[in-house]
Amino acid sequence: MNEDQKINKDLYVDSYEGTPINDSALTLEERKQRILSHPLPYTGVASANQSNDAEVNRVSCILTFNKESKALVGLVASTKPTTVPASDDIYIYKVVEMDPNLEKWVGDPDTGSVQSIASAPVAVDEYELNAWCHNRIQRVYKHFHQLNILRKTVLALVKKVGLTSSDDPIVDELNDLEEFITKMVANNEKYIAEYKASPAFDYLSKEDFDKQEEAHRAGPLGAKLPPLAQVTIQHKWESIAE
Repeated sequence: MNEDQKINKDLYVDSYEGTPINDSALTLEERKQRILSHPLPYTGVASANQSNDAEVNRVSCILTFNKESKALVGLVASTKPTTVPASDDIYIYKVVEMDPNLEKWVGDPDTGSVQSIASAPVAVDEYELNAWCHNRIQRVYKHFHQLNILRKTVLALVKKVGLTSSDDPIVDELNDLEEFITKMVANNEKYIAEYKASPAFDYLSKEDFDKQEEAHRAGPLGAKLPPLAQVTIQHKWESIAE
């Protein structure tokens, strides 16, 4: 990664390494340290790693622009000669020769131009950064972990202060929630014990299940398959998985 593309350089170790998808073997403190020391989104890294020396293979590309705002909204590449489609009430079209893997159109249909992706600034937006931040928080503290911490903290404060339902009816709701969760967890432990003991079921613990998945994906096959442990988050409207 280029030095000028590192954000918060003091957080980086000597060499940038992507945070491993399967970091379940790490302790909580190790996961926190690893994620905090690698804050740059992978999308930026991928764009930055493209080489200016890569062979350019230009083809005809139809660019679609919003007629009102002149904003680029789509691109269709074709290996065959292409003519400019007739503009309509919604879109303006433009045909250019470019390599959509190594080049991009920057600007409006009148004054814009084809530029190399490798030499252009890496595009990043606040929604994306917020999504990656959320992703990494989830990698260390999943939602149920966060809620459990908050629940236990509130219960401890209520007990210490001595709040009762006469002070606020919400205390009864909090106590009902705690009672339900406690009973549900106890029930689940009973289910686990019964499934393990029953010859009618082939029960797998989390550890056994993970080993089975790893065995299915061992060797070169694993490199061709998407990663197992993914946290799906939202980039405004789209799902992003890491």
